[in-house]
Amino acid sequence: MDASRAPLTSRLDQSVSIVQFFPNHFGTAAADLGYPGLAFRVGHGGAKTFLDYYRVNGKLTHPKLGRYPVMTLAAARESWRKTREALAKGEAPQHDSTPKTPAMLFERVVEEWIKRDQSDNKASSQYQVVRTVERDLLPAWKGKRVDQISKPNVIELIDSIVDRGAPVDR
Repeated sequence: MDASRAPLTSRLDQSVSIVQFFPNHFGTAAADLGYPGLAFRVGHGGAKTFLDYYRVNGKLTHPKLGRYPVMTLAAARESWRKTREALAKGEAPQHDSTPKTPAMLFERVVEEWIKRDQSDNKASSQYQVVRTVERDLLPAWKGKRVDQISKPNVIELIDSIVDRGAPVDR
């Protein structure tokens, strides 16, 4: 069997040396032959991570499944199976890789930013910042995690602010 097409084995430390890796901007990755989309990445610093590549609405996504050796190959394959079952049913796959910490909620991050970075400003400047955040940002993103706010979300919000006639500094 061609080394570039070899399946991963449960003894990853040995199989990594026989599987031909393909380079990417995170390091190098090896695809698991029997599980299309399942990959094992070795980062530049040596971290070994399982990834699951798939498309949702035409967009390629590759969430991290877990780090080796904490996550075994069998567990990664099981997660791969669950993802494929969810995709076959038309559901969005759920991955436990993102922690559900309340510290990542938009309102908590903004509150911390105001305390840390805006505390040295004059009181009138602080008032304007807080007023803008409360009027424009919190209604749109309250309860949302900051890692769920994308560039299109930001552009959409800016466009809605401009469309309502808010003054814009140029």
